[in-house]
Amino acid sequence: MFLLDENIPDDQRVKLIRWHFPLKQIGFDVGVKGMDDREHILPMLHALGRPTFFTSDLDFYKTKFCHHRHCVVILRTHSDEAAEYVRRFLKHPDFDTHNKRMGWVVEVHK
Repeated sequence: MFLLDENIPDDQRVKLIRWHFPLKQIGFDVGVKGMDDREHILPMLHALGRPTFFTSDLDFYKTKFCHHRHCVVILRTHSDEAAEYVRRFLKHPDFDTHNKRMGWVVEVHK
């Protein structure tokens, strides 16, 4: 499953849905807007079935967020390009399967 942080714009979520990506978004499908990163989002990532979490929040770019049951992807792109960079990341040969992504914290940028 792909999980989008609340900071990913709605139009980008809609674009990914149109491209048939199975995803949920914090504050829209799961959790509530404004959830605390450490207290609520991390336990949710552990509870969900091997999610790949996309965010633009640089606070997640720390090795302590590495865990074998999820992947964290920090998008350092313009907000109107988020969907395209999600798609590009998921097609990258090093990250194109769940098994290849799990346990990583990755920064994606131009």
